[in-house]
This record gives sequence, C-alpha cells and structure tokens, in this order.
Amino acid sequence: MFSLLVLVSSQPAYSQSKGIAFQKIAWKQALSKASEDGKLIFVDVYTSWCGPCKLLDRDVFSDSQVGSVFNRRFINLKIDAEKGEGIALAKAYHVSAYPTLLFINSNGQLIHELIGLVAVSKLVKESDLALAKRGGNSALSFQGNQPLQSLTDWDQAYAQHKTDTSFLYQYIQIRHENNILDSDRLLDQYIQLLPPSQTYSTKNLILISTCLETFDSRAGQVLAAHIQEADKLEGDGYSMGRTFSFAKATFDKAVAKRDTHILGVYNQILPVLNKMYSPYTIQDKEDSLSVIQANRLRYLKATHDTLAYLKAVSAYVQTYLVNQTTHQLNAKDAYTDRWFMTPYLTGKEDSTQVPGFANLKRGLYQNRTRSVANKLGSYALDCVVMKAESNQLNQALEWTKRAEQLFDRSAYILTEASILKKLGRLAEARIQLEQGISRLKSRHEDVKELEEALTNYR
Repeated sequence: MFSLLVLVSSQPAYSQSKGIAFQKIAWKQALSKASEDGKLIFVDVYTSWCGPCKLLDRDVFSDSQVGSVFNRRFINLKIDAEKGEGIALAKAYHVSAYPTLLFINSNGQLIHELIGLVAVSKLVKESDLALAKRGGNSALSFQGNQPLQSLTDWDQAYAQHKTDTSFLYQYIQIRHENNILDSDRLLDQYIQLLPPSQTYSTKNLILISTCLETFDSRAGQVLAAHIQEADKLEGDGYSMGRTFSFAKATFDKAVAKRDTHILGVYNQILPVLNKMYSPYTIQDKEDSLSVIQANRLRYLKATHDTLAYLKAVSAYVQTYLVNQTTHQLNAKDAYTDRWFMTPYLTGKEDSTQVPGFANLKRGLYQNRTRSVANKLGSYALDCVVMKAESNQLNQALEWTKRAEQLFDRSAYILTEASILKKLGRLAEARIQLEQGISRLKSRHEDVKELEEALTNYR
C-alpha cells in the first residue's frame, strides 16, 4: 500500500496538553506504531489557507474530551496537503476538500473519512464508528493473500488459518462487527496461541475489551486481571458500559445454564467494577458480602427457585438490611456525597460543564438510604407475589414499615396494605392507606394510586 518516508507538519500544533497530541513521525513509523499498539491512525489533512481547518484546530482538536479520546485511541498525525510529501499522501487518499479527516489502519487502508468542520460530539461519535468499522467493511488482505471481501470468505479461510494469530486477530473483530456471538471461544483460542509476553499487550487488551462477551472465559479472566489497565486505554467511562455489559451477560449465562460456577465468576468481577466506577457502593467488607448475597437472590429469583429464594431472602434482610441503623446509613450517604462533590469543590472539575449536573447530584441524594428502602420494599413485595407463609408475611410487614421510615413512598404503603390484606387484617390495611394518603398529601405528592387502591379495601 501507499508508503511515505517522511511526514512532517509545518503548521504549528494547536493541540494543547488537554487536546489532541499530534505526533511528528515518519509515515512508516506511524504504520509500525499502529500495528504494535493495535490502533488506527487519525490524519488531519489541511491547507494553510483553509478557514474551517483553523477553526477545527482552535475549537475541536484543543477540546479536552476530544484529546482524551483520540490520544488513547489513535496515532494522531497532521498533514499539509500542499507541501512536501503531504501532496502525495493527499493524492493517494483522493483528498479534494479541506479539512479531510482520515482513519487509516496499520496496513495503510482507509477505514473511515470525514470532510469539513465537525463539532466535538460529532467527532467523538465518528471515532466510535471508525473503531467499529476497523478491518470489517473494507476488503482486507491477509498476509499477502487475495483480499477477503466478505464474512463468508473469512469463515471459509478459518479452517486453514485457525492457528495463525494474525488471522484470528482480524477474524475476531470481523465476526464481532457482524454481531456473531462466539467471540469468547475465538478469543480463548487466540490467547492460547499467544506467547505469555504478548497476552497482556495494549493491542490484545483492546481486542479483548472490545470483543468479549462474558467473563466466563479465559479471555474474561485476562480482562478481569488487567481491568484497570484496559480502562485507562480509553478512560473517562468509555469502557465502563462495555465491562458492565460483559458482567450482565455473565449473570444471564449463569441463569440460562443454571450454573452456580458462572454465578461465582460474576460475583468475583462485579465488586471490582463497582469499586472502580461506583466506589460509594462498596464502602466496607459488609458491602462486598452484601453484593454477593444479593446476586444469589437475583439468581434464585431468575431461575424460579421460589422456596430457596424465600428462605434466602429472610436471611439476607436480617443480616444486611434491617440491622443498619439510620446513623450508619447517614454516614454512608455522607461518604457518597463527598465522593461525588470532591472534584468540583477542589476545582478539578467544573460542574457547569457537566450536562444534567443537578439531576446527577439529586440522583445520589441519600443514595444508600434509598437503596436499603428499595430493597426492603422489593423483597416484601416478592413475599406477597410468591405467596409466602404467614410467618414470613409478618416479617415482610416489618420490612415495609422500615422502608417507610427510611423513605416514605406510595409503593411501600401499597405493599404494606397488600400484606395486611393477605393476613386478613383488612381494617388495618384501610387505616394504613388512609394515613399514607394523608402523609403524602401534606408533602403535595401524587396520591391517586393510593386512593384507587383504597376503594378495594372497603
């Protein structure tokens, strides 16, 4: 493919420490570095007279979000299309308008292209698209063979090349881009063939963190062991959604197979992810144990093991929920508030630049207190739905009362009334609903649902 010996930008770099760090390196070196790091090359093709090019430099490339994304994801280069060897590069990629933004793989093949001035959000989204397309939609060559044009071509080539890591590296990405759900099997095969020194390379961590399906695999174990390193490769939450989706898929797999071993894998990774991304959820050893036991309840409920669930839920509530005093919950709420606000109070972050900041802050208000109340109300309702015995219904009644003490909501009031009705205490249920309606009305909250329910208790 096209090769340049030297690539030097004569334009001053506008990218500051917070923006894109454009590298002044030879084109062959850029290709080599892209191959070693498993990255695409991002090229800004500009001219000295281009007004939109200057605006792109000033307003977009200098943006901290763009810099954070592009400096981790790409080898970033800048080319003047009318000077030096930039002329040949622009010609090779048929550039005819400026600015033109190119995403090129380590083989020199064009993966994605943008023309014109783009906003910050648009550029970030287009970078996501470039990564999704890498190696998939273009005709790819494999070690000098004829280009493999389609997924069928690659599937047919697999039998011959299934022990070749270069082939598998591309093949895994292509099947992932085509939503073929067998990446774990192929990733495990790929890792098995790698020398130990290469297993945890940047290139391979990116591959695993992009294409993994569940943590119940050898590739999943590799990612779990190096989750913080993988997160830093993209950072700023870009890998958070993916890793939590891998965890969810692991839990779903455990349920589908009714496999407690896979549930154990899920229990191992979830506290790690919570500690990384939501440290306020795991504040002590008891929190960690609570998460594991709550996952077991989810598993029993999802597998419809009602008797085991009802037995386990009583033990869980007594151990981890009702024994938490208001003082303890307030302390954990305060910790959450400090964790959230510290970057803004210390000046590290600017709350005015965070979309929906007020809603984010409101969502974390009394986070632990509301969480405990929600669990108590939810587990009590399960006892009603699953037709628990009267002794457990009496326990559940106490759970709803505690939930109302912590965070008075119509849902808990309705659950308490349902339990009283199940226990044959209809008069008490009516009184409880009436008192609930009075409390909520005094706070100007909606009571329509409670008033409708009251008609069924006459």
